[in-house]
Amino acid sequence: MRKKLFSWGGIFLLLVVFFKNAFQTEFFADDFSFLIKTRIHHFSDFVAFFNPQRGTFYRPLGSEVFYFFIHLLGNNLLLAHLFVFLCFALAIYILYKNIFIVLKDRQLSFLTAFLYTIHFSHVYQLYWLAAFQEVAMFLFLNLSFYFFLNKKNFLAILFFIGGLLSKETALIFPFFILVYQYFYHGKKRKKTIDKKELFNLLLFFFLSLFFLFIYRSGLSATEKLVNYQPHFNLKLIINNTLW
Repeated sequence: MRKKLFSWGGIFLLLVVFFKNAFQTEFFADDFSFLIKTRIHHFSDFVAFFNPQRGTFYRPLGSEVFYFFIHLLGNNLLLAHLFVFLCFALAIYILYKNIFIVLKDRQLSFLTAFLYTIHFSHVYQLYWLAAFQEVAMFLFLNLSFYFFLNKKNFLAILFFIGGLLSKETALIFPFFILVYQYFYHGKKRKKTIDKKELFNLLLFFFLSLFFLFIYRSGLSATEKLVNYQPHFNLKLIINNTLW
């Protein structure tokens, strides 16, 4: 137990060392608009965060609720960044648990979690507070998959909804479940799909379809901006794939 705590303590310390400059990053760009938007005084204003009728992306948990929480922290940047790191660290640990459940190899699971932790693609997610939406989605989807693997479907669905409320990229999570359940796990078991598993899978896809309609208004408003238009450039595609 002591060795395990020492190993994970080392990983989390390395995470802070690798991305320590995040704690020097102040509010900028979208941060200010979210800070203004989330300065509320009534509960009805908080509920309004979840109203899908908007001209921006629908990410209430990863954006509005997060910045409301920052206000509760007194707009303390150190505490805000520390909260992001703690959420990311927890997500890494759950990722390790998920890999271990699937592969049954503790060393490989730990090595994978370690390599993912120190990957420099996380600079964007950990430095800019407005990118917390990705950290939140990463945490919620890892928790969802963890409970899915442990046959606790209610919690798996609940955390999947949390992921959907964090960022629209969570829409593809049911396809990941499908690949695992019927191309990896299904072949390993060599048995047919039972009705309960089929129902749970369909529920994941139904939620994705439902949220796709919710996202439509925000996506249609932002897709006109140059930053969010698709660019079919081979060099750019290869660069993004390598990252």
